[in-house]
Amino acid sequence: MNATSEVVLKTTDLTKTYRKHCAVDHISLEVQRGEIYGLVGGQGAGKTTLIRLFLGLAKPTEGSFTLFGESSEEGKAKKRAKIGAMINGPAIYQNLTPMQNLKIHKKSIRAVDRDVAKEDLNELLELVGLDPEEKRKARELSGGAKQRLGIAISLLGNPELLLLDEPYQNLAPKGVAQMRNLLLKLYAERKLTILCACENLHIFSEFATRYGFLYQGKLQMELTAEELKEKNKEQTLEEYYTELVRSFAGRGGH
Repeated sequence: MNATSEVVLKTTDLTKTYRKHCAVDHISLEVQRGEIYGLVGGQGAGKTTLIRLFLGLAKPTEGSFTLFGESSEEGKAKKRAKIGAMINGPAIYQNLTPMQNLKIHKKSIRAVDRDVAKEDLNELLELVGLDPEEKRKARELSGGAKQRLGIAISLLGNPELLLLDEPYQNLAPKGVAQMRNLLLKLYAERKLTILCACENLHIFSEFATRYGFLYQGKLQMELTAEELKEKNKEQTLEEYYTELVRSFAGRGGH
């Protein structure tokens, strides 16, 4: 990795405890500008909590993190205007059409980001593969179309960093492939930095540039895409990840 690359996101011993449960346990990681960082971990590994911390939806118990080099709460709050996110599923209004959804989200974002007023919503929907003239309500759309609408919403304001929590959730294999291709397209065309959390390693195949493995709130290890590709020559990604989880469990998550 280029030592001169800009660090978009950096955590130092970041920890979040809920009563006696440590959801995020002293995590230190860096995400460089232009990376796709794949955050891999099963249910309860700490993926969603970590993203919530970055978005200011939860406060750290210990440790710290920076956004675009800003460490103060005021500075990070301002830099969050550069972040697009989809967490716990797409934030859509089920009784509205895709265009109506974008319009209402655009109105709320405009209060803090005036530049969003210039965005072409037709172009944004077409970018994610949705018809701007779609008359069906969101509740009538397929799971894949709903996820793509969530991505469109996260792109409002032309963010530089995209934080995605399980964008492949509940998608059939064809939908998974379409979502992967869409994110790679956005990465290339919009020069985005992406942190994407997912339970299944094989979904990230030939997608992320770097991978971090979470287990019981701890960042157990990191691999580059090249290192993971070498592992995949010897066994399938499913087999490799199963062995990894066993090794993590064997040392008690430490």
